[in-house]
Amino acid sequence: MGSQKDITPSCLKIWKPLACLDERSDESIALLFLNSESHQPQDGALHEKRLKILWKKAAYKALVDGAANSLYFGTSRNQFIPDVISGDFDSVKPEVLEFYKKKGCEAVHTPDEDETDFTKTVRIAVEKMTTQPLKVDSIVASGDFGDRFDHTIANVNTLYTAHTLTDVPLYLLMGQSLTLLMGQSLTFLLTKGKHEIHVNTGLEGHWCGFIPFGQPCRSVTTTGLMYNVSEEPMEIGGLISTSNEVAAGAEVVTIETDQPLVWTMGVKSVV
Repeated sequence: MGSQKDITPSCLKIWKPLACLDERSDESIALLFLNSESHQPQDGALHEKRLKILWKKAAYKALVDGAANSLYFGTSRNQFIPDVISGDFDSVKPEVLEFYKKKGCEAVHTPDEDETDFTKTVRIAVEKMTTQPLKVDSIVASGDFGDRFDHTIANVNTLYTAHTLTDVPLYLLMGQSLTLLMGQSLTFLLTKGKHEIHVNTGLEGHWCGFIPFGQPCRSVTTTGLMYNVSEEPMEIGGLISTSNEVAAGAEVVTIETDQPLVWTMGVKSVV
């Protein structure tokens, strides 16, 4: 995959956001499961279809705190052994943490309250990718944050932070908890420049959008959408794109922007 760093505006950046869920793809990922409201052991067996796809593609697997409870209680626990469990360990059950530690899983205590667990887990993953011979095409973080708007904004903030840490694309699967894995949205950051987003896996949902967080865009141009823009200014409080759709027959969406945009798109549910 091409570098996702903001180097020159003329550099075309290629994105294949749903390759992580496409069984035909050879995408190699760092997989992060975040602690969230639906990660509760009483939820019962997990939907393992997409879990197995993600796990098979993962060269590195990390769980954040209470997410370990869902993996432990909701799967054949010997089948899915993560590389790392991180957090302040106020959510993970002691017997769960001890089980995975005995299986060789590293426990990383991260009590720092200045960053979210998501950001801290990304930092750990980037460090592992730097110090170990891991082939990673993208980082995929999965979580379900319910009705907490502040958590949603914190996740967007982590997308911006991650851009300063690594060239590797970071995709956030929201609504993709360990318990449900049903498919709601995938979100990632587009830096300034030209982007080509591949939307031809058959896993794409019916909606998409792109939103300028942080600062206005003076000029945004798109192709491949039902509602395209051409050299339009965009900003919060002004024009943003929500409830858009990929144009019929389009396999690629292009976006050229002079400032960062957050792209978000639907993901089909598991049948």
